[in-house]
Amino acid sequence: MTAARPSQAAERALPAWAVEPLDMDGAARALGISRRTLTDLLAVPRARDALPLWELRGRRKKVFYPEHVARLREAFASC
Repeated sequence: MTAARPSQAAERALPAWAVEPLDMDGAARALGISRRTLTDLLAVPRARDALPLWELRGRRKKVFYPEHVARLREAFASC
């Protein structure tokens, strides 16, 4: 008798320490604003030494981790 194989979903599950990043739509939803508002607010120039508000995947896709969403909340609160 062979051991049962874990399901494909279990094989692809993220480790407990890993967090899946949000895309622009997900970040906007998490902040309670529209995607257009998020895009407009990200276009505002900031100081060069400011912490990044997103990470790039490829050339154009922005992804947001929980620390980025927290920084965005702080930055937008001061607008």
